[in-house]
Amino acid sequence: MRGRSIFYRSGQFIDVLWARFGREDLSRARHFLPATAYALFLRQSPAERRHSLKVAAIIDNRGPALPPNERRTLLQAALLHDCGKSLFPLRLWQRVLVVCCQKSPQEVQTRLLRGPKVVSSPLRLAQLHPAWGSRLAHQAGLNDEVCRLIAEHHQPRTPLGRLLAEADDRC
Repeated sequence: MRGRSIFYRSGQFIDVLWARFGREDLSRARHFLPATAYALFLRQSPAERRHSLKVAAIIDNRGPALPPNERRTLLQAALLHDCGKSLFPLRLWQRVLVVCCQKSPQEVQTRLLRGPKVVSSPLRLAQLHPAWGSRLAHQAGLNDEVCRLIAEHHQPRTPLGRLLAEADDRC
């Protein structure tokens, strides 16, 4: 997310407005996720689903570089890394606000978090969605490794976590 151009951000904005994915994309997600986790995937907004499918595709393109069990774990985490956002869906203007605020200096972000709810609530969601998503994934029966990857996808501490964060950052 560092130093993105206005063209990149415009593309993201358009992607949110017209999030499209095909039946084969959903079939692919269904292949990698158990039924309860697939239901969680479907609870995400269309834009979040599209984003998650893109992150998973980037990881999948690494192909044979990953052992099969790590690849499956990483793909499950990629498909659900933002599922915590489904608890409190944001409107488009709130998503734009979050992206803009994340570009501001840390002291400004801290001040905004203490500000009026209209600003602080979307920012708090952006901070807390990884922990919420991890808990939802655990409730959906996913293993501890997948849940940990979801929890740390903005602040990775492991090689697999860094791969997920890298793929997420590219979308």
